[in-house]
Amino acid sequence: MDVYLGVALVLCSALTHSIWNLFAKRSLHKSTFLWSLHVLASIIFMPFFVQNMMVMDASWAEIGLLVCTFLCQGLYFLLLSKAYQYGELSRMYPMMRGQGRCSFR
Repeated sequence: MDVYLGVALVLCSALTHSIWNLFAKRSLHKSTFLWSLHVLASIIFMPFFVQNMMVMDASWAEIGLLVCTFLCQGLYFLLLSKAYQYGELSRMYPMMRGQGRCSFR
């Protein structure tokens, strides 16, 4: 039963991921759409984040890495909105998804 739940969650995740990328590409104000989506997700998941941070005994180095991750994610959304303004979804999306791997190797 757990396997079916896992597969269903992965498929739902893939579906919602492709849908928000399609909406981002078709929206008139791409950066506004992506930031609105990001803010909404942050509000929804903030209680879980705060709860985990209170339980976790994080060092300053780990907190610094967490802040760096937040900044990189914000930069990704900014660059994704700019990429969707200039190119097709089928070309821009794979290039943007591979950008993180190219930047840190």
